[in-house]
Amino acid sequence: MSCLSFIIEEKNKDYFDFAIREKHGGRCPGDPNTAPVVDRFRVNRTTKQIQWYEPTEGELLPYKAVLKSRLKK
Repeated sequence: MSCLSFIIEEKNKDYFDFAIREKHGGRCPGDPNTAPVVDRFRVNRTTKQIQWYEPTEGELLPYKAVLKSRLKK
């Protein structure tokens, strides 16, 4: 966790989007001039539901379904 950063990328009254990025440098391996995105999410402020940004298709998917499918593997 210490080699990750959580960055809010967009927000409004309905939701906020955030990215999880790798931190590099110091105790964290990698080029300190880069901070690649690991995952992106959207949190609905009203329902508290989390959606995962699927990078290949560019769509938001319910995170519970994504997590469930990953656990089956």
